[in-house]
Amino acid sequence: MRKCEGVVYAKRPFAGPAAVLTYLSRYTHRVAISNTRLIAMDMRGVTFRWKDYRAKGHTRYKAMTLGADEFMRRFLLHTLLMDALWRSLDAAAQIAAMAVVVDAKDKAAKAFYAHFGFTPLRQRPARMFSPMKTVASLFP
Repeated sequence: MRKCEGVVYAKRPFAGPAAVLTYLSRYTHRVAISNTRLIAMDMRGVTFRWKDYRAKGHTRYKAMTLGADEFMRRFLLHTLLMDALWRSLDAAAQIAAMAVVVDAKDKAAKAFYAHFGFTPLRQRPARMFSPMKTVASLFP
């Protein structure tokens, strides 16, 4: 494969080079979990620090160990959701969308979305929404 010659074809970006750099910077300058929060990785799994926003003082900072598969599942959920929300926010600027709507498949998914500011609809509790203003607040 490395011996194959190829040509990379790249179209000129519609919004210009600055838009491309802005897009790429989201992936190169922001991380879902920083190295300083990772404590250990061993046979038990991945141990990391997290902040419990409900607690006060020194008890706010805690450590959690998850199996490697669960750690990766949560990491990817967070990363993929943030990417989808960023894209939704970008699209909303062009088409005047008011909110993002999701359907939570179970209680765990509902809690996950609630953590990011989604609110359940009264008529359909599994369907949740987040106003674009709330989505924008996730990206300081």
